[in-house]
Amino acid sequence: MTGFCKILEKFYPDCVEKQSLALQQLTQFRGIFCSDMVTAAAKGMPAHTWWSTFGGSIPELQKVAVTVLAQVSSSKG
Repeated sequence: MTGFCKILEKFYPDCVEKQSLALQQLTQFRGIFCSDMVTAAAKGMPAHTWWSTFGGSIPELQKVAVTVLAQVSSSKG
């Protein structure tokens, strides 16, 4: 959770309210993921696409997730 909070601080540096709202939305996210259909979709699509599709009810958390998950990973520093 410490790492997640640091990401929120970087993503919303001047808005403690949005940081707090995104943190609260983490609980809502757990409820969304309980659906069998949503769980099956998560296995068959890229994570950033899943968030774009199913994260609409948690917009602050969705914005963070889509941005982080859409980044290309690399082993170079």
